[in-house]
Amino acid sequence: MVLGTLGAFISRLYKLKFSDKKTPLYSSLLLPLILIFIEGFIPASNQFNTVTTTIKVKANRNVIWTNIKNVRNIKKEEIETHFIHLIGIPKPLNGELNRNGIGATRSITWEKGIKFQERISGWEEGVGFKYNIIVDSNSIPPTTLDEHVMIGGRYFDVTNGSYEILPINNHENVIKLTCRYRITSNLNFYGKWWADYIMDDFNEMILEVIKKRCENKNSTHSNLR
Repeated sequence: MVLGTLGAFISRLYKLKFSDKKTPLYSSLLLPLILIFIEGFIPASNQFNTVTTTIKVKANRNVIWTNIKNVRNIKKEEIETHFIHLIGIPKPLNGELNRNGIGATRSITWEKGIKFQERISGWEEGVGFKYNIIVDSNSIPPTTLDEHVMIGGRYFDVTNGSYEILPINNHENVIKLTCRYRITSNLNFYGKWWADYIMDDFNEMILEVIKKRCENKNSTHSNLR
C-alpha cells in the first residue's frame, strides 16, 4: 500500500510539473498513508459481524435439505470462479454430516489440507440447522493461508453459522446461509468491509454448488442421504 501510494503520488507530481494541462493533486492519494500513520495509535480490538447470503433454487424442500446437509466430492467444474479464488483462498472439496440432529458433526475439507468441523447446535428437520465451527489449528499448514484470513487465527475467525430453507412455493425455495465472524485489528471499520465481501463471496460460491446439484435432475448428488 505504501509503495503503491508513493508511486501514484510521484506520478501525479510529475504530471503537475511537466504537463501543459492542469492536473489537480488529489489529497485522497495520501489517505492510505494517513491510515497507516494513525493505525499505530489505535488499539486492536475484537469485532463480531454477521453476513447473510441467499439464493433461489428451483427444487422441492426435500431435495434441498439433502444437498445442504451433505456436499460431498465437490468437483472443480462445479465451482465458478470467484474473487476469493483469485486471492488464493482454497476451494472446498467435501462437507459430510455424520448423523442428523443436535450434537452431530459436519466434517469440512478444503484444498491444501485444510480441515475443520461444524458441530450442530440447532436442528429443525427439513428446515435448517445451526452450527459452531471448531478449528484445529494444527491441521492447517502454516503456509496455506495468510495469517489475516486464517480461520481461528489471531486476526480472523468464523465462529458459527446456519442454513435455512425459506419456501416460495411447492417447487421453489430460498436457501439462506448465515455466518458470524470475528476480526481483530486496529482498523476494524476497514477490515469489516473486506471481511463482509470475502465472506459473502465464499457463501455465494457454496450456494451455487448446492443450487446446481438441486436443479440438476440427472445429478446423483440429489439422491444422496
